[in-house]
Amino acid sequence: SNVKELSLSFSHVHGCIDHLGSNHKLVKLDLASTAVTGEFRQLMRCRELQMVDLSNTSVNGSFNFIKAWAGVKLHKLETLKLSNTKITLGRNRTEFNPVSIITAVREVALEGVFPALKLLDFRGSPLNGNLTDLLKLVGLCRHLHTIEASGCQLTGPFPDLESWKSPLWTSLGKVALQNNNITWVDAMPPNLIVLDLSNNPNVGLTPEVLKQVIEQGVYVDLQNSTLLDEEPARELMDGRHLRMSSYIEMSKPAKGYECHQVLNEKLRVSPDRFLPDVLCQCLPGWEGNGTKCVKCPENFFNAESNSTCKKCPKDSKSPLASTSPDACSCPSGQEIFRRNETLQCGCRHSFALGISGDCLECEELKLQCPQPGMSTWLATPKAGYVRMESNSSKVYLCLSADQCNSQNCSTGFAGPLCVDCAAGYRSVRGSCEACSKEPPNLFFWSIVAAALLSLVGVVAYLFISRSAAAAATAPAPPSRALKWKVLQDLAKAQAPVLLQLCQLWAALAVLSFVGKRSADALSREEGHEKDTEGSNSWISTFWELPYVETLQLSLNAFKDSMALQCSYDGARVRFFGALAAPLLPLLILAACGILELPYPTKGISAALKVL
Repeated sequence: SNVKELSLSFSHVHGCIDHLGSNHKLVKLDLASTAVTGEFRQLMRCRELQMVDLSNTSVNGSFNFIKAWAGVKLHKLETLKLSNTKITLGRNRTEFNPVSIITAVREVALEGVFPALKLLDFRGSPLNGNLTDLLKLVGLCRHLHTIEASGCQLTGPFPDLESWKSPLWTSLGKVALQNNNITWVDAMPPNLIVLDLSNNPNVGLTPEVLKQVIEQGVYVDLQNSTLLDEEPARELMDGRHLRMSSYIEMSKPAKGYECHQVLNEKLRVSPDRFLPDVLCQCLPGWEGNGTKCVKCPENFFNAESNSTCKKCPKDSKSPLASTSPDACSCPSGQEIFRRNETLQCGCRHSFALGISGDCLECEELKLQCPQPGMSTWLATPKAGYVRMESNSSKVYLCLSADQCNSQNCSTGFAGPLCVDCAAGYRSVRGSCEACSKEPPNLFFWSIVAAALLSLVGVVAYLFISRSAAAAATAPAPPSRALKWKVLQDLAKAQAPVLLQLCQLWAALAVLSFVGKRSADALSREEGHEKDTEGSNSWISTFWELPYVETLQLSLNAFKDSMALQCSYDGARVRFFGALAAPLLPLLILAACGILELPYPTKGISAALKVL
């Protein structure tokens, strides 16, 4: 009964503490982590107690002393440690009214049961009550600085102690309430240094409390706690009050997101629960917002954080949650490339996609493939080659380099192998010249037509006059049988000559401007530089060609002089020109044959002269 200090912590002592209540001189009691039992209320008779530590024991009882502890006053007790015991908060029938709470406490004692209490530790004890009920029991402890109540199954808000007119408003310096279910903080005591609310499922902080935390430098731990209202915190993420770190604080690959941290040494938060939409972003291979991320589906990919999934190029495939375009697998022989900010599958540089789906070497196809993704039907032919049809996979050697370029036909040329003139151009001696924009001179052509008709009339008159004069002086005409015999003999003798002459004139006319081009084409085909002087030397031996070309009266020359392609569709002009070319000599022969009937031997003679 005369023991002042009993320190048996972490020993094998056991028994009940009830008999210690009769020791009125006991100052310090430390039985932490022992096997003692008993009811805590029995110690309230030890009026000289200054420190009590019953942590990690089986001591039980209720801490609700408003009426049960009437007349009890431990005026020297400064430290009370009851962590991990069986102490409960008990049932309090007093309604939540700050005035009634303080009044009820003062009914017990003017300054409460523990007027000198500085530290109160309930960590891990099943208080199982409302935080307000706990605070009202110590509401008059004007020296209480620290309350440790983590994991005590406490619920409800942290009240506004100033409205209670409680000394706790100015005395509290540390409140640890982690691992409970605290829902709201109404006001922050001005001298509070530490407020631990970590591992509370949902906590609400008013904008004023957040500003006070930042401005006064209060250490607030909200790790693993979700804000009930994110808007106040969102408003303070302005760079002046709160800033987001540039580095990644946490990453959860299984859930597909990573988060930055709040740059404030006094405010500790879990970014994925504090402001997930602001501080967190989806990882590559995922898409969404904040922490609400889903994997990119098959045949999609996402190579960046906080971005959307993009579809793989056409005909390519990729697995679930692909993080790179390289995960997209193109058909065999093709690779992924970027064109106009779009990913595509295609053949690599110097190769082109054929109709069969295989990549073919452009050099062998005489195509230009300076970049990946080319196709044989769209690639530009090499210089001196041209397509016979648009979008064709095959190209052919041009007859003349002047008529073709790297973009198919040169200006003014069109058609297969660029041998025709394009719309708005007319053929002039083997080249294509732009048609005149001026309307045709009708007066000039009228004079030309009249002159031709006059010339034909004069020739016909002279021919008929000579024929009549010759007939008057001629001897008696031969018999009809003789006439036919002579006509057959002349036809048999002259027909091969006439046919060869027509063929020779046509060949000479073409050689006059095609010979040089053919030599150039042959030189390009063999891969040699053309020799202009050498390619013209054999042509110069035909001195007759300029004269034949000048005096030749051919259908092509007539068509060129009339510029029919400027007035009619070029294809139509070519069709009728091709049709008339073989028929014109036949028509001339037919006309001369008709003349032969009334004037024997005259028709054949005229045909020879005309041809």
